Amino acid sequence: MNYVAIAPDYRLKAFGVIDAIKQLATPFAASLFFLTMSHASLAADPWADKDARRLQTKAMEDDYLATDFDKARARLQQAIVLCGPNRCRPELRGELHRDLGVVLIVGLGERESGRALLVEALKIDPTLKLDPDVKTKELEVVWSEAKAVAAPTVRPSAPRPFAQAEQDECPPGLPGCRASSRSATLSNGAACNENAQCGSGRCRDHRCEASATSAPRWWVGASFSADWTLMPRALDVCRLGSDAKPMSSSGYTCTAGGSDYPTRTSDDQNSRLVDGKSGGIAGTGLGFGSMRVMVSGDYAVTGNLLLGARLGYVFNRHESKAAFSFPVHLEARVTWLFGKAPLFSSGFAPYIFISGGASEFVGKVPGGNIHSTERDPNGGGSILRPIDIWAVGGPGFVSAGGGVRWAPTARIACTLGPKVTLPFGYGSWLVLSPEIGLQYGF
Repeated sequence: MNYVAIAPDYRLKAFGVIDAIKQLATPFAASLFFLTMSHASLAADPWADKDARRLQTKAMEDDYLATDFDKARARLQQAIVLCGPNRCRPELRGELHRDLGVVLIVGLGERESGRALLVEALKIDPTLKLDPDVKTKELEVVWSEAKAVAAPTVRPSAPRPFAQAEQDECPPGLPGCRASSRSATLSNGAACNENAQCGSGRCRDHRCEASATSAPRWWVGASFSADWTLMPRALDVCRLGSDAKPMSSSGYTCTAGGSDYPTRTSDDQNSRLVDGKSGGIAGTGLGFGSMRVMVSGDYAVTGNLLLGARLGYVFNRHESKAAFSFPVHLEARVTWLFGKAPLFSSGFAPYIFISGGASEFVGKVPGGNIHSTERDPNGGGSILRPIDIWAVGGPGFVSAGGGVRWAPTARIACTLGPKVTLPFGYGSWLVLSPEIGLQYGF
């Protein structure tokens, strides 16, 4: 009976302990859950950050500079949605709102909507500044108005640790590391963390770049190239037809002692050539020939695209008086450089180009001795004349090539690379040419 009397009491006490544990554990677990979720929500997503930065670059460096403001707005809006309230770093979210405001104000004339975005940008990042690439007097006025509106909502930043406040340099890429204003003298190409560090006011992917407004747009220079012409195998290339043109479909021209051979003034030399022994190339090879020096002028449409022209003189030309002759080099060229706006900064960058124009292209190979029934006037048998065989191409041509561009500074660049040319008109041959150049930007 005693057991029955006290059992309920023990059970009640046990249930009381369990309830107490539940009462203590539930708020603790909830706090831990919300703390964890809050921390996760505050952490920036590096992938979102990278994708948003790519959209921003496309919008401001391609679309905005090309005055395609609708496309720039669409890209920036996409980047803002991608970042959401906290998926990207505050600095980037502030820049996206600022740049969208710039597009609306400068490009689309929507001043009020643009100012609201500038206000929002300053609320996100109170240290934000206008991008010097797009700064205008009108924009500076609206920016000042936005700062005045955003000022009451700006909270003072938390004091930084003494060690951080005293440092003058920050390793590039270190999260949360912001360099002091005293280091704002870095040259283009130097490692950086923020725009304020660079003398140009432009830090992209932790490298200082020249601003689009101060970067050189015009590039002038000089270049040199030498031609090697692919000359296919052919026989009896010197024999002429009744029209005094080479009978061979190869289109080669022959000279002996600096003059056309056979001569075009009479049929005597041509009629004395021996079949099968009137000049030939035993196997396909490269014939060295013309060289050219050129002056160039190019305009940087973007940080990667050049449109330009070449004007030059061709030397080491052929000796034939009967073949096509055009010693001038005229060329229009389009060049694309790979990388992050390499035309606005120093460093190495690969490039490709296509071009077209008018010029003369020549290749020459020794043709050995040509056999003729002419008699040596000093006695003896028939004459064996040493000849040169020429491939002459032009005047039209198209070219394609590539190479490497090295810019020791943002205004001086050297280029080196091969190009392939196909002349057409008088003759058509495949021409291989290494090309080296030096350019100056302003």
